Amino acid sequence: MNKRTLLILGVIFTITLSLWGQQTPSIKFYRTAEASPSFSLSVTTADASKKVDVDWGDGTIITVQGNAWNNNISISGEVKGNYVKIIGSFSKIDVASYTSTSNAIERIEAVGQEKLNTFEAKGNDLSYFDVSIFPSLTSLDVRNNNFSAFALRGHNKLEHLTISNNKLTTLNISDCQMLKSITADNNDITSISCENTPNINSLSLINNSIVSIDLSKMPKLRKLSMEKNGLSSIDLSQAHELEKVYLGHNFLTSLALDKNPNLVEISVQNNLIGSLILPGLKQLTRLNVHGNKIKTLDITLLTLLTELSVGSNEELADIDVSKNIYLKRLHIDSTAIAGLDISQNNSLDFLDIRKTRISECALKHIISLLPERSATSYVTNFLIADTPWLNVNIQEAIAKKWKTDVDATLSKDNTVCNQYTVTFEQPENGSIRASLLGNAFNSGEVATAGSVVRLYVTPNTGYEVATITYTAPNGSGQDVELPLIGTGLVIENNTTVKATLKTVNNTMITLTSNLNKGTAAQLFLRQTPNSTEKVQIDWGNGIWQNYEVTNVTELSSAVEGVIEGNTIRIKGAVDKIIATELALTSADFSGNTYIAHIDLYMNELETLNLSENSKLNTLNIAYNNIKNLSLANNTELETLILYNNAIKEIDLSTNTKLINIDAKNLSLTTISINSDVLETLDLQNNQITNIDLTKTKKLRELRLSGNKLSVINTKVLDNLEILTASNNRLTEIDLKNNLKLRKVYLNENNLSDLTFSKDMNNLVYIDCGDNSMSACALDSMYMSLPVWNGSNDDQLITTLFNKGTYTDKLNQSATSKTYMATQKGWKPAENGDGSGCNTTLIEDITVGTGFNYYTVDGGLVLVFNNEYYNKKAYIYDFTGRCISTTSSGTERFISLDKGFYLIKIDQKSFKVTIR
Repeated sequence: MNKRTLLILGVIFTITLSLWGQQTPSIKFYRTAEASPSFSLSVTTADASKKVDVDWGDGTIITVQGNAWNNNISISGEVKGNYVKIIGSFSKIDVASYTSTSNAIERIEAVGQEKLNTFEAKGNDLSYFDVSIFPSLTSLDVRNNNFSAFALRGHNKLEHLTISNNKLTTLNISDCQMLKSITADNNDITSISCENTPNINSLSLINNSIVSIDLSKMPKLRKLSMEKNGLSSIDLSQAHELEKVYLGHNFLTSLALDKNPNLVEISVQNNLIGSLILPGLKQLTRLNVHGNKIKTLDITLLTLLTELSVGSNEELADIDVSKNIYLKRLHIDSTAIAGLDISQNNSLDFLDIRKTRISECALKHIISLLPERSATSYVTNFLIADTPWLNVNIQEAIAKKWKTDVDATLSKDNTVCNQYTVTFEQPENGSIRASLLGNAFNSGEVATAGSVVRLYVTPNTGYEVATITYTAPNGSGQDVELPLIGTGLVIENNTTVKATLKTVNNTMITLTSNLNKGTAAQLFLRQTPNSTEKVQIDWGNGIWQNYEVTNVTELSSAVEGVIEGNTIRIKGAVDKIIATELALTSADFSGNTYIAHIDLYMNELETLNLSENSKLNTLNIAYNNIKNLSLANNTELETLILYNNAIKEIDLSTNTKLINIDAKNLSLTTISINSDVLETLDLQNNQITNIDLTKTKKLRELRLSGNKLSVINTKVLDNLEILTASNNRLTEIDLKNNLKLRKVYLNENNLSDLTFSKDMNNLVYIDCGDNSMSACALDSMYMSLPVWNGSNDDQLITTLFNKGTYTDKLNQSATSKTYMATQKGWKPAENGDGSGCNTTLIEDITVGTGFNYYTVDGGLVLVFNNEYYNKKAYIYDFTGRCISTTSSGTERFISLDKGFYLIKIDQKSFKVTIR
């Protein structure tokens, strides 16, 4: 074979490899062995082509022509192997199976499908799916397959995922930043990971095995469906945009909705909820609390409500729907309700009152109030079975075009409903008023049997309702107690209404925790000195437990319990609480006016309102997530611990009794302080550029390291003992007035010089490293130092850090005259050779004497020429006692107090005065 032939074959081989590497875009569907021959799918091509090439499993390519009027191409045929292959680039594919053996896809392979955005494969036999084969996928539906695991993490285009009816036990959607909706119903999921999923607005996990879920990573969540799981509690406080929540058939005992003002629909049927507060949900239209343990329910603020189901709450005795004028459907079946006023509900279209305590007269009254319908309903819409309807004229409801669940022709109008007098006994410190059918109703007026007189008790300031009672209708003369919320009195006899009031109990503390139900929890409590009653605690299930709690000022009592719900309530004259590491998301002290000491260290609080707690003395909220805090009303505050939060500014100008402030590791840029009794202030590691210390004259400890300060004025701080101002932008600082200084940390600044006073008798530690200080500046500092006078406890290995650790900012300590410091008892980090700064030249020495001297603040400097290098110098005080002897050197420093001295060198003497 010649060279030319070899060259041609090489080119052919290269072209073949190139073509082989550029595979034709296609998708191949592998089927199970049990699959039926038929196969169908629909596709939309990426290039809007009207035809698709198909391989039905035998390698033969057949072209399928689509419709002329749209881009969707339907494909169906008989499979001749174990696969079906479609050739081309696609934007949308639907290979859903609607029988167990139709398509029966178990595996998918794809090439060149970068434009595919929608893929549906529901009802197949997939157990594995590599989402990366469709990198531009935005919508995926793989419900009714055989997945036990699903790898999705990090797909950066997917917006909609449906994976219901599989065998998943976990679901990891972390880092799917574009994901908006997830439907994963009817699996066996126990946990879901959702880190970095900021755009999810719809989450459906119906019929799984989830006992807890963190929704804080889904700030845009609008719809939540988690019916039929194992939830005993759920925190919705971070889901501020939530509009629809479906949590039926769980084990919830309570539900906090105060952070969800946009709710439109709530369904929590068949749980264990004992009470439900619906604060300001002005957009709510549907509420389903069927099958709980609710005793009272206030819906008067839900003015847009159209559907309400309170059935199967067996102890619910009253419901006031007078403000719900748009109400269309109302279920009160299987409750203790004995009467109903629907006079204001002209839109009512459905009413279920079965298995209630409604009497014949009450039923007759309800029928009289039913609104006229324009046409008879095709379905039953007035359910009255299991009520005493036989002696009531049901034909009246039929005449209004309502359809009942009983044979109205069997009813007889035999019920006589008399009128009765209702009298109010006005209480001291308050008043009773009432309404009937939406109109004012006065004491002594009459009402028809079966009607509902709605009672309103208004206490005076400082009082609250204790009980509301009425005369028993059976003639026994006994009083029957009414619920305090939704007080509707069904008239059955002449009746007297009474109300008793009591002074407001300012003792309630409410905590909300993320701890799981069944978790052991511990609190530390103290009562006011004069309190001897037991403290009551509800751990989340509505049951109050009694605890003995100390009233000794110096002590606190450990109180242990088990979390039963996410709301913990504490009732008693508690003035101190320590509730640390309890995963608290909210803490309400507005109902307790005694509280003086609050410690909420290491929780999950983002807000805290203490405006009602004027007696607060100590507050510790370190390690939370609080961003804003107002303490303007807490004028008794003495100790404040805030570190490791996210507070950017705080005004403490009204807190004039503050003694200790620890506000390090925040994001503070400004702080206002006004306390002449403040002793310790720690503001380390913030973003502060300026601070006013003129109103903190009694400060003993000031810690400002890790800020952006260029100036610190400490002149007024006469009591300052510890100053920490490392890692700032200081260029100068005057400490001469701070004579009580004990320790000073000024490393990592831009100081060019630093001066102390010889009268700083308590000074035992200095760190001035990493300031780029010259040898001359260091020498001046050494001269200004007082004699080190620390105790053995203060005697560190190093007492004077004069160098530093960062190469670009090291001080010139190696050439400084550190002997001037060591002679005073200081221990420098680095000893210098004294060569860096010659403040006094040898040439200046008096001719013929060989030495000279000059005085400095706190001592004397002797200068010698070479002839006198080894001569000793003796220093005598005015009594003639030798107090110091110097050894060799051309320059020697002697620390001396004020006074008169005699210097003797080589038989020559002279007098020196230190001023």
